[in-house]
Amino acid sequence: MERGVLIFAAGKSCYGEYAYNLAASIKFTSPTTKIHLIYWGENVFDSFNDSHKTIFDSSEKIKDCDIIIDGKFQPFYVKTLLNKYSPFEETLFIDADSIFLPNKKIEDVFSECKNKDFNIQSNNVYRCSSKFSNKNILLGLTKSKFLIDKYNLSGVLIESGSQLIYFKKSDICNSLFNKWNEIYLELISYVGSEIKYASNYLPDEIPLCVAINMCNMSRHFIKNSFCPIYVQKYDLKHINIDLFYIDNPKKYLVSSIDGKNFNENKTKIIYNEVVEILRSKYNCFNWNGEKVYESYDLHRW
Repeated sequence: MERGVLIFAAGKSCYGEYAYNLAASIKFTSPTTKIHLIYWGENVFDSFNDSHKTIFDSSEKIKDCDIIIDGKFQPFYVKTLLNKYSPFEETLFIDADSIFLPNKKIEDVFSECKNKDFNIQSNNVYRCSSKFSNKNILLGLTKSKFLIDKYNLSGVLIESGSQLIYFKKSDICNSLFNKWNEIYLELISYVGSEIKYASNYLPDEIPLCVAINMCNMSRHFIKNSFCPIYVQKYDLKHINIDLFYIDNPKKYLVSSIDGKNFNENKTKIIYNEVVEILRSKYNCFNWNGEKVYESYDLHRW
C-alpha cells in the first residue's frame, strides 16, 4: 500500500513557500517519503526557482470549481475533497503553515495510525444534551445548539483540529468526506449569522464535527500528538526548540494557530525565528546555497 504526504497551497506565494519548508522538514528525517502538492493559483510559485519544485514528488492544480463557490474564494472547502485529490492509498495531510519537528519521523505518524481508517486531533468533546445545548464551540465560532437542532444530532460532538489528518482510501473515509462536503455547502450561507468568522470563510472544522457525528466516527481520534505546537503561543524572546521537545515530547508539528493570519508580521517573525533555530541546531534549514542533505534546503521567507 503506497503511503505519502499531501500538502495544500493556494492564494498567495507565502503558502507555496511554507509548503516547501514543510516538505523539506519532512524529508530531513524521511528522505524517501512521497509528497504530493495540490495548489491553486500560479502565484503560489512566485518565489520558487526551478529546483524548488523538485522537493515535491508530484503536484496537481486544483480545479476552479473546487475552490470558488458561488463566486467566492473558499480555500477551506478543499479539505472536504482531500480524498479526491490524494494519489495515495494511505495519506497524511498536513497544513502548509507547519514544520515537521526533526526529532520525529513521518513513519512515526503512520505507525500511530495504522490500525484506523481515519485519525485527527481531538480538542474537546461535547454531549448533544440540553445541558450543553447552547455552548460556544470551535473557538466560539458557533453555538452547539445551532448544529444540534439543524442536523438533529445525538451522542457527542467532537471539536477537532484539521492541521493534520490521516486517512485511507476506504468506504468509511469516502462516506465521511462526502458528508463533510455536503454539510460544508449547506453551512456556507450561515457565515456571518449563526457562524462567526472574520474572513467570511467557512472554517472546515464546523461541518467536519457534524459529519463525524452523523457518520458515527467519534472513536477515530488521537487526543494529544496530532495537536501542533502553535508558534503564536511563544514569546519571540523565549523560543527554545529543546523546550518544545521537553514540554511536548509526543508532538510532531510546529504550526500557525490560524492559517488565514499566517502572513501577518508578528507570526512571520516568530515562524522565521523557529526556522533559524532549527537550521542552526540541526543543519536542516539553509538559504545560503550550501548543500545540506540531498538537494533540499529550507528557507526563511
